Amino acid sequence: RAFLLNPAFDVFVLEDPGLLERLYESTLAEILAQKECPQRIIDWAYKFYKRKSKYSSQVLMGIVKNPCTPVKTINAILKIESDVEITCQEGSL
Repeated sequence: RAFLLNPAFDVFVLEDPGLLERLYESTLAEILAQKECPQRIIDWAYKFYKRKSKYSSQVLMGIVKNPCTPVKTINAILKIESDVEITCQEGSL
């Protein structure tokens, strides 16, 4: 959370556009799940993984867990091919 609230976060991403791509998927998922995560990062993550045609259940769950994720994005995630299994433990949403 402190990472996202740090004013330098935007500068880091602007200076190094590949920064988020190099994060471990579990780390990115944790960032995406935070209420403070900027919408542009959520949008980027969804579009990036969609373009790669390689969905990460961790990343997608991070997006879905974020209370500020638009319903449109959640619906798009739910429509992803059935070969992607997104598991959810009771109470995680």
